[in-house]
Amino acid sequence: MSEYLQISPEGAVESTRPPFRFEIAGRRFELPALDSADVPLPLIPLFLILSQADGDVDAIDADDKMRIAAAFITYLETDQPKIWAVIKRQKQPIAWVNGLIRQWGAHSRLDPRQPASGD
Repeated sequence: MSEYLQISPEGAVESTRPPFRFEIAGRRFELPALDSADVPLPLIPLFLILSQADGDVDAIDADDKMRIAAAFITYLETDQPKIWAVIKRQKQPIAWVNGLIRQWGAHSRLDPRQPASGD
């Protein structure tokens, strides 16, 4: 007879970080801070790559930049369709995605040299 182990959460993180609020083309949006407990699970790899580079997008190699953009676009398409609808109508949507990732990382203080938005 098999026994089942009871799993419980460990190292619970409280959501004390303010959300990232931004505007694109006159529309206002909000995303959780990347280093908060509210970060969506599909974006954990994005957070890990950015945090390893201290939030410096320029220090990330081209392959990881593509992984970050792909994960983020997939997240936007599936979980944030209103944001994606606005971004994909912009003249250079990939540039907007990259700018959003950079600003979101700065807001989440993944780059200690950058002030959080609103500071």
